[in-house]
Amino acid sequence: MSFARTAWTDFLVAAITTACVHQPLVAVLHALGMTPWIAFDVRPTAPLGVPAVLSAMCFGGLWGVPLGVLARRWAGRRHGLLLAAVSVASSTVIAGAALAFRRGHGYADWHPAGLLAAALVINMIWATVTAWLRRDPRRPGRGVTQT
Repeated sequence: MSFARTAWTDFLVAAITTACVHQPLVAVLHALGMTPWIAFDVRPTAPLGVPAVLSAMCFGGLWGVPLGVLARRWAGRRHGLLLAAVSVASSTVIAGAALAFRRGHGYADWHPAGLLAAALVINMIWATVTAWLRRDPRRPGRGVTQT
C-alpha cells in the first residue's frame, strides 16, 4: 500500500480518536476540576480563527501519522510500551511548548505538576486507543494494519 494512503488513514483515525476519546477525557477532567481546558471548545484559535476543537483534531491527526509510522516500525507487543512512552512524552512536550509560545508564556508556566499529569494521562489513553484502532486484527500482537 502507498505511504500516502497509509498516512491519510493514520491521520483520519487519529483525528476521529481525538474527537471521540481525547475530548471526552478533557471534559471529564475539567468537570472534576483537574484541568482548566474546555472540551469541544468552539472559540477561535490564533492565527487562523479555527475552532479549538477542530484545531485539536487536526493536530491529533497530524500526530497520528508519525505514531502510525512508529507503530509499523516497532510492531509487536515488546515495543508497545516504548511506542506509548515516546508518543506520550513527545506529544505532551510539543503541545506544551506550542501552547506556551502561542500564549506568550514560558514553557515552565504551562507545566504545573497537575496539568502535566493530566496531559500525560489524556495523551497516553489517546495514543493507546489510536494505535489499537490501527492494529491488524488478522495478526494479533503483530503491528498495525497496512491499508
